[in-house]
Amino acid sequence: MHYDKSLPCPEQAERALEEVRERLLHLGFCLKLVGERDFEVAGPGMHSTKEDPLLGISAARVSVGERQLRIHAELGAARRMQAFVLYFPVALVVVLCGVFAFTVPHGEMFAQSSGLVLLLSWLVVGFAMGLWIERRTKRAIDVLLENAVRLAASRG
Repeated sequence: MHYDKSLPCPEQAERALEEVRERLLHLGFCLKLVGERDFEVAGPGMHSTKEDPLLGISAARVSVGERQLRIHAELGAARRMQAFVLYFPVALVVVLCGVFAFTVPHGEMFAQSSGLVLLLSWLVVGFAMGLWIERRTKRAIDVLLENAVRLAASRG
């Protein structure tokens, strides 16, 4: 999943670039390439929905030019977290229903009735959580750029 964003940065563009770089490095991103007017980073990954949503970025290129601050981000870590919140609970329901069906007396009735309801419920919840993770990561990128431009202007 890709996300591109650019903001006008009339003055102190290099300062805004530095603000973004500092924030990402603080979160544990690894610099892959550094230029005068751009840099590339690789993210540490997202392991929980409680972490900073910027960790949903797996790789990014941030640059300044033509009075614009730009980011091109790959949201691979967010995509992996989306898959986890959708597929893990579904797999867990299937396994538990199988265990109940074969080990508990009348467990097959539970597996057939409650299992289907749990499965369908989690598919809806998991899909909604996946959308939330994606929106949250994109919004964090937007806020990062907006704050970098404002900080650069105020410190310039």
